[in-house]
Amino acid sequence: MTLKVPYVCISAFTDSVFGGNPAMIAALPPGTITAGTYDDHFMTQIALNFNMPILVFISLPDPNDDEKGIFDVRFFAGAYSPVICGHGMFASTKAICSKLLPGLDWDLSTRIVRFRTKAGTIVSSRMVPGIDQDGYEIDLPANELVELNHTERNRIAAVVARATGKSIQELGVEFVAHGGGAMGKYVVIVLKEGTRLEGMEVDVPALVGNAPFASNILTTLTPDKATTFVSRMFAPLHGITEDQVTGSAHTMLVPYWAKRLRKGEGEEMYARQVSVRGGDLWVRWEQMRGKVVIKSKAVYFAKGELDL
Repeated sequence: MTLKVPYVCISAFTDSVFGGNPAMIAALPPGTITAGTYDDHFMTQIALNFNMPILVFISLPDPNDDEKGIFDVRFFAGAYSPVICGHGMFASTKAICSKLLPGLDWDLSTRIVRFRTKAGTIVSSRMVPGIDQDGYEIDLPANELVELNHTERNRIAAVVARATGKSIQELGVEFVAHGGGAMGKYVVIVLKEGTRLEGMEVDVPALVGNAPFASNILTTLTPDKATTFVSRMFAPLHGITEDQVTGSAHTMLVPYWAKRLRKGEGEEMYARQVSVRGGDLWVRWEQMRGKVVIKSKAVYFAKGELDL
């Protein structure tokens, strides 16, 4: 028997259909994200068919689950399955709160949606009262950066210089670190203030030289006083030329910049990811809770059904 699975497509971290990072969200029946029903291999094949930046499978809340009202989620970027995907869950929040997935009658009285990742991490998101239409917030686990030693720093700086066609002096690398814990394959390269990341040509395949680090995040302060910091993210080892807007990257960037700029507990900053599509994020580090909070918008643009 064929199961019809509804899906929607939503651009996250933007107020434009043509901005932000697109995500496809497919809603499965309760308890079906298992090896006995739809396993990772099967979901990967579907993701490869659609070739979206991320495909999110949501398993609807199981009434028999001890933890009531939690959506199980899995993420697939082609053949790569990330542990967590901020823009995927942000787009999913829009789909749930706007009742875009048929058959999904969710009690929105609390304004809160909760997701459980494959690793068991619980992530909360919510509608934001007072913001323009389609405003949402998501809480992600904050991640500290671990500074690389002098030898590794120089190696990474040389690779990035080659990839951008600049000398190391021109590039002005100020700090190089990798993410802690589950983010250990991310490397963050902080460039001198005023380096123009937007529109900078990058030979992305050259960044493979930064292995074993797979996700390369470039960031800098900007002369634009309205914007605290900007960033771009490239992950050629995962088959991702450039990720348009990356929630997971900001779980490291926000604590770093908040500490460096001496921001107070929960003080909001405006950040932009300056890819071609671009993204706008209002972010804060709630250090006492160990969370990075990202506030932005999301825009729905397509829907359909999968025959599984």
